[in-house]
Amino acid sequence: MDGIIIINKTKGCTSHDIVYKIKKMLNEKVGHTGTLDPMAEGVLPILIGKGTLASKYLINHDKKYIVELQLGTKTDTADGEGRIVKQQPVNKEIYIGAKNRVKNLKEYAKDNNIEADLFLGIESGINDLLGRWMITNIAVIEDNDDFESYGTSPSFPVPDNLVQKVLDTNLSEAMDTVLGEDKERHNHSGGIQLLTHNKISRIDLTEDAFIMALTKYINGEKWR
Repeated sequence: MDGIIIINKTKGCTSHDIVYKIKKMLNEKVGHTGTLDPMAEGVLPILIGKGTLASKYLINHDKKYIVELQLGTKTDTADGEGRIVKQQPVNKEIYIGAKNRVKNLKEYAKDNNIEADLFLGIESGINDLLGRWMITNIAVIEDNDDFESYGTSPSFPVPDNLVQKVLDTNLSEAMDTVLGEDKERHNHSGGIQLLTHNKISRIDLTEDAFIMALTKYINGEKWR
C-alpha cells in the first residue's frame, strides 16, 4: 500500500504512537510529516510505503495551531501540562472590555479612512486577587497585523465596606456614599486619588498599564 492517510490525532497520544499502530496494522513502511505534541489535537498526515518519499517536500512547511491561552499563569514547561510556578490573575471581563475598545477603534478608523499603526484600549475594573478585592487597569495594544500585547497596572485595594457598591456601580460613585457627591472628583481626580491623599491617580494606573503593554509590544519578537 502506498499513499498518504490523514489522521485526526486526539489529545494524549504521540505522533509515534499513531505511526506504530498503523505500521503494525499494514505491515508497511510508515512515517509522518512532523511531530504533534501529545497535548495537540488535529491533522497528522501519515505517509505509507512509497508515500514516505513525499516527506522531504512536506516536512519543511509550517504547521498552524489554534490555541487556548490562559492569561496570568506561568508553568515550568510553558504550556498547560506543567507545574504552575507563578500566577497573576487577570480579570477576563476587564481584559475583554479593553479588547472591545480596540476593536471599536479599528472599525472607526476603517470606516473613516484613518490610518494608524497602533490601537490602544484601556479598561478598569474590580477583581478578586488572592481573596482581596482590588481595582486593576488593563491596557491592550494591537497593530494592523493583529499582534496583541497587554499590560496591567498595580492593583489597588478596595475598602471592604465599599466592595459591594463598587461591584454594583464604580469606585467613584461608591466614594459618594462616604464623602458625598462631588462632580470635580468625577471629572478629575477620582476615588483612587482621594483614598491615597493625592499620591496616586487613576491616570497613574492607566500609564502603568500602558507602559507594560508597550514594553511587550516593542519587544514583540520575544513573545512571538
